[in-house]
Amino acid sequence: MPVQFDKEVLSLEKDMIVFRRYIHQHPELGFQEENTASYIEENIKSFGLKSARLAKTGVVVTIPGKTQKTLGIRADIDALPVQEVSGRSYGSQNQGIHHACGHDSHTSILLGLAKYYSSFPEQERPGTLKLFFQPAEEGPGGAKPMIEAGALDNPKPESIIALHVDSNEPAGTANVREGDFTASSDEIIINIEGDSGHGAYPHQAIDPIPVAADIISILQRLITRESDPLEPLVLTIGTINAGTRHNVIAGSVEMTGTLRTFNEEVRANIKKRIIDIVENHSKTLRCKGTVKYLDSYASGYNDPELTKSFVEIGKNLMGDNFKIRPTPQMGAEDFYEFGYTNDKLPVMMYFLGCRNEEKGITGEHHSPEFDVDEDCFKYGLQLYVNFINSYF
Repeated sequence: MPVQFDKEVLSLEKDMIVFRRYIHQHPELGFQEENTASYIEENIKSFGLKSARLAKTGVVVTIPGKTQKTLGIRADIDALPVQEVSGRSYGSQNQGIHHACGHDSHTSILLGLAKYYSSFPEQERPGTLKLFFQPAEEGPGGAKPMIEAGALDNPKPESIIALHVDSNEPAGTANVREGDFTASSDEIIINIEGDSGHGAYPHQAIDPIPVAADIISILQRLITRESDPLEPLVLTIGTINAGTRHNVIAGSVEMTGTLRTFNEEVRANIKKRIIDIVENHSKTLRCKGTVKYLDSYASGYNDPELTKSFVEIGKNLMGDNFKIRPTPQMGAEDFYEFGYTNDKLPVMMYFLGCRNEEKGITGEHHSPEFDVDEDCFKYGLQLYVNFINSYF
């Protein structure tokens, strides 16, 4: 079925591309997004709207409407420490930093939404909108600092929604599911301390490398032998650092990894068992093992009623190109921290397809090749507009 776009939405397509390409060329890491935040503020001011700076580089915009009922919409604004492939006219100008997860697109669509509603008199806007341009989603997490700084106050939204581009699905499609949507995420730092020595005399040292190797193998048994096989759970060790020379026994090993699940009880139990295994196995082999957890994001849960309403809007606009996602995914999102406030706000995120194989836009998230088909922007904006009109 052909998608019916509002003429106002289509008129903003070029603006959103301009927004995105500027932000893409000037990517910044978490809580360093000074230029990005200033660019957002300048555009918001040019629309005749007001903004407030919170949590260092976060920006909040309230757009009054004919009712005080308030809907929140969030976009993340930070980039990743990834070197983008060369040759793009709009490529990153900041060495080693790349918008490799599409946050530039999220921000540009939300700026498009702000410009869209700024063109209407207050009494012609269906309700009050509160826009959150959030820093540091990729770490250490910007949602909590924004909430602690008062982002949800005056006015407080009744619900909050967001989108995330999806490199696995083509532009012109979207998908969502109610209930579990994204996994929790815990960064794990494991240190094994031994006693360094000459590589020719291992009996005079305490080698932590074999101990670390044992622990990596043992930890996987937490998945295969201590966890319900029907319960989604991922435990990945991503880095191992030890040693300085081929003939020197290392004095210590540092490993980092990630733990992801949807079940808070499972999450707590596995975190405890990781500590048990690292400390006790290290001690058995004369080493000292410690575990530290960082950057914890809770699992993401899409409010069922909010999601049902959004599905109806999506199906009416896009037909079969708006899909119900059959399973959650193991990626993590700190957007859902907005829902873990004292009042348990209903929240919902959906995925917006951004892939285009004909244009060669096939790079995966967090890769040097990642890119988006900017044709998806008008779909994202129209979905927001239609949902807002229905919500109020």
